[in-house]
Amino acid sequence: MSTFIRRGFPKDFLLEVQKGNVEGHTAVFRAGKIEEVGTLVNSINFGISGVTPLKTVAGKFHLSSTSTDDALGEIGAEAILLNGLDANFIQTQEIVVLDGTTVVSTVNDYIGFPSSLIVFHPTGGQYPLFTLREAQGEITVYDDIGEEIEVMKIGIFGGSSFNFGSHAAYIVPLSHTLFISQFTAGVNQGKNAVVEARGQFEGTVVATLIAFDLFENTISLPLNPPSNVPEKSVIELTAFSSAAGVDVFASFEAVLVENKFIGKFFSIL
Repeated sequence: MSTFIRRGFPKDFLLEVQKGNVEGHTAVFRAGKIEEVGTLVNSINFGISGVTPLKTVAGKFHLSSTSTDDALGEIGAEAILLNGLDANFIQTQEIVVLDGTTVVSTVNDYIGFPSSLIVFHPTGGQYPLFTLREAQGEITVYDDIGEEIEVMKIGIFGGSSFNFGSHAAYIVPLSHTLFISQFTAGVNQGKNAVVEARGQFEGTVVATLIAFDLFENTISLPLNPPSNVPEKSVIELTAFSSAAGVDVFASFEAVLVENKFIGKFFSIL
């Protein structure tokens, strides 16, 4: 049985992690938005239908764009860097070359994608030697090409085709622990909603880490000590409301730590 507990670390340590100065530690930021949230619990994921952060069985993923310009040799995005998890929740990377509106598939099997996807033009053909490239269309990643179940979309947010987390969820890789340090959530004027951070282990919701009761405002809540989410778990932000026309934005910041480094650079007591 997996548990969700809390630990603490100093703020200056978080800054050093964000700078990339702490071995075995990675800064994580996930955000999402949902419009017309409704009375049922919904994932905060930019309103994409059928979204799931975690497949029940690892398999191929499939990508396509709404623009023919997102293809090798064209003016848009030419390739996608996938940071995924295999069937054993081990992190793996793959470069997928786009072919415009034609569907292309991954070589590897994945159970999910804990990290952002990067859209780029390959310089010399290999990561990390690449030049960032803005997508000309909306790129969709499917987990089943027949049913076309959408797992994420890469759009153009603020002029950039980085996907910093169209789905406000994160899958914790094997031999890692996710320390969540802050939640932020907001709702449109005159509306109210409830936003929850839910932890799942092997597909079962085992804990609600925190809940926001929003009314015409934005809440930013630092967690001290932060919430601790173990390996092979999913943390997902959800929302619901009794009112109509409710739009919700929410995000969380965290530090992903290789388990062998926990407590090495700071006290967790």
